[in-house]
Amino acid sequence: MISELTPPAEYKQKVDEAAKQLQQLLAQGQPIALKKNSKHIFKNSNKKTNLDLRHFNQVLSIDTDRKVATVEGMTSFYDLVDATLAYGLMPQAVPELRAITVGGVIAGLGGQSSSFKFGLVHEMVTDFELITGTGNVVHCSPDSHADLYYMLPNSYGSLGYVLKCTIKLNEVAPFVHVKFLRFDQAGDFFTALTKEVQSGTVDFVEGVSFSPQEYILLLGEFTDDLPHDEILTIPRYEPFFQTVRNPQVQEKVLTIRDYIWRWDPDAFWATDQGNIIGAVLLHPLFRKTIGGSLLRSDRLIKFGQFRNRVRNRVNSGRFFTISTRKEALIQDAALPIEVAAEFDAWLGEHLHIYPLWYCPVKTTQPIGTYPLYQPGSEFVIDFGFYVSMALEDQMPANHYNLQIEKKLTALGGIKCLYSDTYYPPAEFWSIYDREKYTQVKEKYDPDHTFQDLYQKVITPLP
Repeated sequence: MISELTPPAEYKQKVDEAAKQLQQLLAQGQPIALKKNSKHIFKNSNKKTNLDLRHFNQVLSIDTDRKVATVEGMTSFYDLVDATLAYGLMPQAVPELRAITVGGVIAGLGGQSSSFKFGLVHEMVTDFELITGTGNVVHCSPDSHADLYYMLPNSYGSLGYVLKCTIKLNEVAPFVHVKFLRFDQAGDFFTALTKEVQSGTVDFVEGVSFSPQEYILLLGEFTDDLPHDEILTIPRYEPFFQTVRNPQVQEKVLTIRDYIWRWDPDAFWATDQGNIIGAVLLHPLFRKTIGGSLLRSDRLIKFGQFRNRVRNRVNSGRFFTISTRKEALIQDAALPIEVAAEFDAWLGEHLHIYPLWYCPVKTTQPIGTYPLYQPGSEFVIDFGFYVSMALEDQMPANHYNLQIEKKLTALGGIKCLYSDTYYPPAEFWSIYDREKYTQVKEKYDPDHTFQDLYQKVITPLP
């Protein structure tokens, strides 16, 4: 059964208006940049946004027989999940932050704790419509404009913008039973993680470490029933990272909705700030009252941007932990599962970065299918680290990021490009296939209406 949630004529009208808007901007000789409600590329840009596609934010239809949803590109995953759960379905993988958009994660990279079975989000998108630099709207699939279909993941808007797509869904149960397996040795943790990933017997797999002796493997399974003596965990009331870290907790049951958004109220552990603001954000009374409207990743990100502006203007040490110089390390780096333990050991020994998030991902298509995403292994581990590191006086502003990029290159890893990236051109294009990218870029954006990928993602030094 197909449920039409938005009249098809509305989408067609928006497409016509978007093409007209882009042509007008081109006629004015303006460089094109996309307007967004929420920003998940953690780097500053002085480019003025002018192409407004924010109204492409509707779920168009849900096909319960084929288990797919047709959805517009600027729709948030939060809204998509709301629509699909009403039919007992969810996208095969849902990125962990609510405001991430469907089109954004196709052109970027994204996955979650089900990605060890289903891959990254772009691998579950069967087709999409894209507005290109010429103002044309093209339908892309493995059988139609296949070169553009396979080139889009990790292209970050440098080839065009998704107007709508079809994404695969899975059936869900009402609850998810999560087990917490605790390890005091990294080697034992990675052995257990690899075993679970390769066996594929559970529904969700992820991991967290808080110190060199504190590794937790999280295994989730769908369940239809709630044990009679079980109290549902609500991540908004108790931060999920605190539940995970509590050595007395061996298992928890969450509703499917709360499981999907378990990391969102605290943007993983962004509320754990070690200051007055952090104490308020973590206080149970705050969380159970007004916290429900404030504890959202999109609002926490905006608060972080405001905090950084305040730090630079006033003496705010009582409220914000400050340092004369800090380097942001907000990164996701994927490495073949065979070298994940080595990279983890290097991070712990040289950079002492904690907490760390580990998300196993299966490469569901043959390696080399996506020229801008070449994981190098059937299974990779995505390392997520979301911290700031104090810089000594003699250290350059990109000191730690340069070390990470060098180590990734040595181990055959690949990083997501949403955050600070410093690769020199030759090294960058040795990782991301320049020849194939250039061919597609010249074909669909011959006038370079959109920035080249390297220009768009490389962070200039201050």
